Amino acid sequence: MTKVTNATAMFTECTLLEEVSLGAYFKWLTDGYLPAQYSISGSDGNWYNIETGEGYIPSEIPTGAAATYTAIKPN
Repeated sequence: MTKVTNATAMFTECTLLEEVSLGAYFKWLTDGYLPAQYSISGSDGNWYNIETGEGYIPSEIPTGAAATYTAIKPN
């Protein structure tokens, strides 16, 4: 099994990404955060935990906790 050692540009071109699930062992290795999704209708640049509704700017999405995030604030 090989570990990822550089994910800097992993989400760079994902301009229409609306939802992403991160596992309990996921962590940001560098500054390769999720993009701020301003190009999606209804988005405000934050990512929202679909279970708690808590919003995060891309660089502050928690690591080490399994969760699914959406670019559009849940109702």
